[in-house]
Parts: sequence; structure tokens; C-alpha cells
Amino acid sequence: MTKRVRIINDLPDLVPLLQIFASKREKQVFDLLTSGWYTEDELKAKLGSEEISNSLDILRESGLLENKWRIPTAGTTPLIEYTTSYSKVRLNLQCEMEDLGDIIAISFMEEDEFNQIVDELIRCIHEGKDSITNISISEGISPVLLKAAVKRSSKLLLKGQKLELISED
Repeated sequence: MTKRVRIINDLPDLVPLLQIFASKREKQVFDLLTSGWYTEDELKAKLGSEEISNSLDILRESGLLENKWRIPTAGTTPLIEYTTSYSKVRLNLQCEMEDLGDIIAISFMEEDEFNQIVDELIRCIHEGKDSITNISISEGISPVLLKAAVKRSSKLLLKGQKLELISED
């Protein structure tokens, strides 16, 4: 099955990949989807789990999932089937070891500790500091670490150099 190559030129783009492949469930779902198109029910049957929808959401948010409608047989409801978007990755980057350490740390950080960082970034946005440069200087956090946190967060979005809130709890 021929797929595209995911090209990573920016170090923070590694965060979603590291998160996916650090989780046994997401890795199993990804591996199965590389072999073809499957519906959610077919994935549940093959993997013996009810926890597939969360894995599909994570893969979708990371840009690693494609979907399409399966043509139904007469009298049945159409279903969505999934496969992976990429089968290869090409890394084209050079970085400081400190930045690489930040990327790995943010990728595998405990959820509570990570949520504290996100809450701090949200506080900065509410105070009017919404650029990576301003937040980096005022909070003493590296720009690479900030971008990595945004890549992992479902509450934050980076547009250019500006940090935006997706939703507020």
C-alpha cells in the first residue's frame, strides 16, 4: 500500500508522533490501519477493545488518519472507514540537545504537570501576552518548549507566532 511521506522540518512537530507511539493502544491501532481500511467496529473486533474511538481521535488530531465512507450493501447504513495518511517519515532538522530534551520531556510529561503549563499559557493569553516571543521572555520558557506544549495541547493553537485559545473550560 503506497502512502505519503510525513516530512518534519520543525522539532515541535515530533511531539504528536512521540505521544502516539509511546501509547501501546495508539500504536496497535496505527499498525493495524497501515495495512488497509477498517471501520471502528472492525478495529474493535481485531483489537478486542472498546477504547478505539479515543485512539482514532488522537490519530486524527495528529494528522495521521484518513477516512472515507464505505459503500454500503443494499439496505445497510454507510460506515466510515479509516486508514493511515503516512507510511514513512523524513526528519529534516538540526537542534540543540537542550531543545531535544525539552521535546522529549513535554511529550512524556504526566498529565497533571502538563496541565499546569497549559494553564499558565492560558493565563498569559488572558493577560494580553499572546506571542511566543513575549511569553518566552516573560515566563523564562524556551520558544521550542512553548511550541511543543501547543502541539500537545487540545486547548491551544499556534498561528504564526501568535498563541490562541481553542476552547475554554
